[in-house]
Amino acid sequence: LRGDKSEATLKIKNYHQYDNVKYTIAFKHIDKKMDIHPLKFQVRENLQDLNWKLYSLYSIKSPECLKENHKIDSKIKEFGDYLVWIKNLPHFLKLVENKLKDLNLEHQKGIVSYYDRDKYNGELSPFQKPLEFEYQQEYRVVVKSELTHPLKINIGSMKDYAELHPIEVLETLKIEVNTQYNNA
Repeated sequence: LRGDKSEATLKIKNYHQYDNVKYTIAFKHIDKKMDIHPLKFQVRENLQDLNWKLYSLYSIKSPECLKENHKIDSKIKEFGDYLVWIKNLPHFLKLVENKLKDLNLEHQKGIVSYYDRDKYNGELSPFQKPLEFEYQQEYRVVVKSELTHPLKINIGSMKDYAELHPIEVLETLKIEVNTQYNNA
């Protein structure tokens, strides 16, 4: 299980000194109040119980990866010793989606967008993360579930459309964008 501290954040509001905001903290056990005028302050609304399961993939089709000579950030190595290269992602995602439908599990999928946590104000979805995680370039499958343990599904063998590689291949992996490619 992985996750970061902002994974269950539903809404954020940033306040700065120019907002002229005053906060009052009440210490009920001694019946005392104290006013504070912070230079910077953030209020987050979080889910108490995370009722979704996230399956994340590194997305080479995300906008950042489509730039010429893209290199995958070495911090990705922190996620494990191996990577699975999925050569036919539409097929893989269709198998996952079909299995989730068979299990009657509500789900969504899409590319994660990244926001500046010091400037963004508003509601958040499971497809938004702070900029500090942009190196992850995530594509997510989000499944609503009340389970307290990880959700496991079986989509069969991946040997016809995926390859297992040691994570060290990232050091020499080069992604080239062919702008002349035509699907026709």
